[in-house]
Amino acid sequence: MIVDAKRNAPLLGPKKIIPTLRDAHPDLRWPAPSTAGAILDREGLVKRRKRSRRSPPFADPFADVQAPNDCWAIDFKGLARTSDGARIAPLTLIDRASVTHASGRSE
Repeated sequence: MIVDAKRNAPLLGPKKIIPTLRDAHPDLRWPAPSTAGAILDREGLVKRRKRSRRSPPFADPFADVQAPNDCWAIDFKGLARTSDGARIAPLTLIDRASVTHASGRSE
């Protein structure tokens, strides 16, 4: 029935097919959309999408810095929890000149 539904509505994916079939036949037990997707994949009825990158990779090295405040690096670390359970979103900022001069090397 899943394969027939896909053939009758080729633009629908498993996330839409399963609720449609569930509404039409509430007396039957239906698999999860992921299982329906695997069934459609096995039958050759799905076309894999090429994943697009959200941003192009940054291949150039950091700019040469000569003095403090020439260049800053900022990094969002993602969500974390403190010892009391509060959610925080750490963000680090660093002056690239300080990193370069403190380490004795240029990056």
